[in-house]
Formats: sequence, structure tokens, C-alpha cells
Amino acid sequence: MKNIEEKIDSINNLFKDLEGEVPEMDMIVRKTLKIGEELGELNEAVLAEMGLQRQEKLDSYKREDLEKELADVVISALTLARYLNIDLEDWLLKRLDFVERRIKTNPSEE
Repeated sequence: MKNIEEKIDSINNLFKDLEGEVPEMDMIVRKTLKIGEELGELNEAVLAEMGLQRQEKLDSYKREDLEKELADVVISALTLARYLNIDLEDWLLKRLDFVERRIKTNPSEE
């Protein structure tokens, strides 16, 4: 995950060079909104993958669209985590352990 974090930091620095210093609160709001935007695009790609979009969208849809949109959601979440100083790798592992324990103790709830 370190390589990904380094790449995200590099991209964030490129944005700083282009936009100048942006107040931290503004960046956190921007990154949070970006997750919503990317999630909407992922929703559309999932619907297309399932054949549930209008024909015009299905005609231009490629599986790669779904893969790109899923990656964009993850990148946006990782970027927000960097701005909020959250060790996302640590929290992902904790949450995966939690889900695993919950499934083992209450398999009917999943």
C-alpha cells in the first residue's frame, strides 16, 4: 500500500502546483464530494454490466468502464484518507477482521 500512498501524495502535490495552496477544510470537502461523484459513475457502470442501462449506454459500454470506475472510487477514498491522516490499510484490516468474526459468530446475519 506504500507505493499507492506515494503515488497519491505525488498526484496531490501536482494539484497543489496547479491550484496553489487550498485550505485543508476545502480539500477535505472536495475529496468527500469526489467520492460521491465517483460512486455515481460506478453505479452507472454496474447497471451497464448487468444490462440495466438504456441501449445507448449499453452500446458504448466496455467492461473496462466498470474496472476504471471501481478504481476511481478506491482512489478517491484513499485520497480522502490521506488528507484526514487515516491509516486506511490498518483500518481495512481491522474491519475485515471484524466482518470475519461476525460471520463466524452469526452466519445467518450476512
